[in-house]
Amino acid sequence: MPASTGQGLQISAQLTRRVGQVFYSMLFENNTQVVVDGFMIQFNKNTFGLATAGPLQIVPLQPGTSASTMLPIVVLQNMPAGPPSSLLQAAVKNNQQPVWVLQR
Repeated sequence: MPASTGQGLQISAQLTRRVGQVFYSMLFENNTQVVVDGFMIQFNKNTFGLATAGPLQIVPLQPGTSASTMLPIVVLQNMPAGPPSSLLQAAVKNNQQPVWVLQR
């Protein structure tokens, strides 16, 4: 999500695999004038059955700073009915802004 869409908050994310474990590798960049904190994430139901294995662990971001994290992912069996889709949506929230939806 570019900073222009996220009111100054930029989020880059991709799925990665390390030693057999799947992670959502995320980079947060705070281009706002305020501290951004209280990050939370939730994946929408998806064809792959991917879900977060725990809460998003990210430090409060001071203006002009960035931080990265590796969010562990689990594979669940509650996949949505209907045709498969390669779309993965994640809703990201913090204490200062509305909910942002990341799509891959």
